[in-house]
Amino acid sequence: MGCKKYSSTAKIVYLTKKAIRIITNSHRCAHDTHPLFRRLSILKIEELHKLQVACFMYKICKGLLPPYFSAMFCLNETIHLYATRHANDYHITVHRTSLLKKKLSYRREAARCLVLLSTLVSR
Repeated sequence: MGCKKYSSTAKIVYLTKKAIRIITNSHRCAHDTHPLFRRLSILKIEELHKLQVACFMYKICKGLLPPYFSAMFCLNETIHLYATRHANDYHITVHRTSLLKKKLSYRREAARCLVLLSTLVSR
């Protein structure tokens, strides 16, 4: 999630699972919390993150955000001067360091959301 270290994310996940067990009055050693989240209709931290990325990318695709954000993403047709199969897909910049790979503009899930949204919008 973002540029946070794994340990801080793991702590948040641990605390949310602990809170779900307390809310549902489950045993403190219950390992499988997935049914508890579903029963309460609560999204897990990872699912919330994916939802926020998808909403952000939808707003980018529809032009609902300020120009600063839309300048972070460009279509492949602006990169290549020739026709390609993926000209209408968003361009993914290649970074050499692992820190830059955590940026939203690089994230594969964001690119997948954009491809999915572009196919839905074109229908």
